[in-house]
Parts: sequence; structure tokens; C-alpha cells
Amino acid sequence: MFFDAKPVLAHNGKFDVTVCKAKLGLNITLCDDTLLLHYTHQETKGGHGLKELARETFQIDDYEETILAPIFKEHKMNRDNRNYGIIPRPTLYQYAAIDAVVTLALYDVLREKVELDDQLETPYRNILIRSSNALGIVELNGIQIDRPYLEVVHRLVKRDIEHLKVKLRELSAKPDLNPSSAQQVSVVLYDDLKLKLHRQPIKPTSTNTGDEC
Repeated sequence: MFFDAKPVLAHNGKFDVTVCKAKLGLNITLCDDTLLLHYTHQETKGGHGLKELARETFQIDDYEETILAPIFKEHKMNRDNRNYGIIPRPTLYQYAAIDAVVTLALYDVLREKVELDDQLETPYRNILIRSSNALGIVELNGIQIDRPYLEVVHRLVKRDIEHLKVKLRELSAKPDLNPSSAQQVSVVLYDDLKLKLHRQPIKPTSTNTGDEC
């Protein structure tokens, strides 16, 4: 089969792989994903979309808005309820071809950056790509849950978290430190400890989730 002989590259490939399995019965293993490559290089929340990266990297306008948006507008569909099934095949093929060309071009650019970061094998290939393939299987089939065991683990993890909170407050000399607050943690890391990073730290705000820190 074609997919067995050729390496598969996609952008947000987990979606494509699971749809191909669910709708067509195809077993596809994702080899490379430009969304995950970009995330490896720039680990921020958002900003990893194909059209956005095409604009930033190659100065290509949003071709979905140019090619498909007029058809959606004709059918009174907004961004939240677009049905790609109404798109005429020749138009859809044109759109898909541009998607493929942009993805392949992005791969060359992003792979070079991730290689320079020395992150191509780990975390990109060994963690993110393998996890993407595994999670695709989980999305299709689900997983069995041992609820009593999870409840035991929940209690143990909760106990460990409370213990670590105490240790963090001691180490930071801040008895009221909330480790879940990105703003408070940023103050400790960047102001108190003067931590230096190879990239500019994300400015803490009261609305940050904590993932950034």
C-alpha cells in the first residue's frame, strides 16, 4: 500500500490519520508533523496553524479565505459551521494541493531550526510524534479505566503536590507562594533567582494559566 511505502508528513496529522482510519479503514503511521515541529521550536500556546505559519514564513495570504470563503459565504456559513462537503471537487483539490505544498516547504524550514536546537530526536521524534500516533489510536478506540486504582493514585498525587508546595515555599522564602500562579512563579524565577533563558521569558499576567512558566 502507498502509505506503507512512503513516509507520511502532515500538519496536525493526528486529525488526518484518525479520519482516514475511521472513514477509510487505512492504517497510517505519522512520520512527521509540521505543527509539532513548530511547537518543538517555539513552545507557546497558539500560533501553530498552517495558514498563520504560511503567512509568517512565506508571506502567503490566507488562501482558504481566497479560495473557499466565497463558497461558504454563498451558503451562509460562518467559520464555526463550515461544511467542506459542499466544496466542488476541483476547488477542493486546488485547496488541498496548496496545503500540501506549504506543508512540505514548511517542513524543510522547521526541520533545520529544530536540528539547530538539537531537539529533532528528543523531544520531537521520540516523544511528540510517538505520542501523536498513540493518542490517535486512543481517540478512535478509547481506553479502559481502572477507577479504584485511579482514585488511589489521585490521593497519592494530591498528597505529593501538597508536600511539594511546602518545599517550594521554603525554597523561595515565600510562605504565601502559590505555585499555580504564573505571575508569582515568574517573580521567583526571573526577579529573585535571576534565571537566564535562551529566549525571552513570557511576561506574567494575572490571566496566565501557569503553563507558560
